[in-house]
Amino acid sequence: MSRTLLTAAMALLAMPAMAAEPNVGGYVGTLILGKDHELYAPTSGKHLDQPLTVSIGGRAGLSLTKWFDMEGELEIGAWPVEGGTATIAGMRVGPRFIAADLLGQGRDIHLTAGVGNLTVMAPNSLTGTDVDFAAHIGPGVSVDVGKRISLRGDYRALITSHKGSSPLPSVQSLITLGASLRLGSVAESNVVEGCPGGFSVQGHCVGLDPLPDLEPAPVEVAEVVEVVEPVVIEPPVVETPPPIEAEVHEEIAAIADKILFASGSWEIQPESLTHIEELASILNDYPGLSQVRVEGHTDSAGAASTNQRISQSRVDEVARVLISFGVDEALVISEGFGETRPVADNATLEGRAQNRRVEIHAE
Repeated sequence: MSRTLLTAAMALLAMPAMAAEPNVGGYVGTLILGKDHELYAPTSGKHLDQPLTVSIGGRAGLSLTKWFDMEGELEIGAWPVEGGTATIAGMRVGPRFIAADLLGQGRDIHLTAGVGNLTVMAPNSLTGTDVDFAAHIGPGVSVDVGKRISLRGDYRALITSHKGSSPLPSVQSLITLGASLRLGSVAESNVVEGCPGGFSVQGHCVGLDPLPDLEPAPVEVAEVVEVVEPVVIEPPVVETPPPIEAEVHEEIAAIADKILFASGSWEIQPESLTHIEELASILNDYPGLSQVRVEGHTDSAGAASTNQRISQSRVDEVARVLISFGVDEALVISEGFGETRPVADNATLEGRAQNRRVEIHAE
């Protein structure tokens, strides 16, 4: 038993290091044993005096998307029995399915599931020690109280076997209240060292490179024998390329609005590639361009660090496709702003849809 608990504890401690969006937390709870559970009478047929126990637990998880987590839990509790105190220990590993913002901004409903075990260790022959496989399932709610902290309440049914006369499994009830802390770091800046004002596209620095330090050349003094009339050289006439018309800016913005991605991913939907090719054709008609800036934005659902990372990955992918369609790589700058620049209210479905966008600005 001790080896099982140690293995589970090591797995929980390792979870936060395995993903970009780990979270850890703790909770207090109560376990109510079903009346037909074998721990009531594995030997004597008697019932425990107290089928209710107070327990504490720890939780670690990996936020894979804003709709899906994988998490593990360990808990321990105690209650009085004849001749001493019984100790309960349990563990669970499994998924959590999330309906994000269903109750309002930052208020989620979720369904937890998983498998584990339920162990009772008692000091007398009434209960003895028993280890049962347990299947977990049940609903819960969570409320964000900051960018990193969420309060959470869960109800779960623990379905275990028993050795009574009934062939049906025994159902225990677990109720918990706790908090979770997101450990993900904010995505690193895309500014490239040694390239002030520039950004990385496909691992290359674009923008203005710093000018090298120039030392003044030594001045040699020579004797002037005769005065030579200076020759005036007229500078060549450089034609300034025409600016992009306002109508073209509007057309670029309208086409950029049609660029769509797979949900929770930076993969461009196939039908959007045609729109990016159309944008590249418009941009290539203006040889005097000095900059093509691709900006990405998200709504505020989910962790801010996840939103920042997804927005940057999406605009990097759009920049890569623009370059593949012939836009000069040296002109393209991509930057993701995550949820920091909303254009509409994130409290409504329509507002969040407007905030999930790609903007392209050509100069």
